[in-house]
Amino acid sequence: MLFEITLMNFDASDFTGADPFLGSFSCSLFIIIVIFVCLNMFLSIINDGFHHVEQNPIENQQILSYMLQKFLNWAHLRRLNVEEIFQDDGS
Repeated sequence: MLFEITLMNFDASDFTGADPFLGSFSCSLFIIIVIFVCLNMFLSIINDGFHHVEQNPIENQQILSYMLQKFLNWAHLRRLNVEEIFQDDGS
């Protein structure tokens, strides 16, 4: 039942049938707390990702440069020079 409330897939008449005030109050309180906790977890994951990026900017620039170079080669938007041809062949 609690998981259904978290997904907002429940019948509120069950709560109001038990007690008009306390049922509605406890259901609303549970929803607010669960949404608050889930939102805080989501924001902390995003915040942790931003801190990780701030600590490793050079590594990320190299990864982005490598990905852009491979995409341009794949899309045939850039010609390879002699060094890159031999590097791709593994020679």
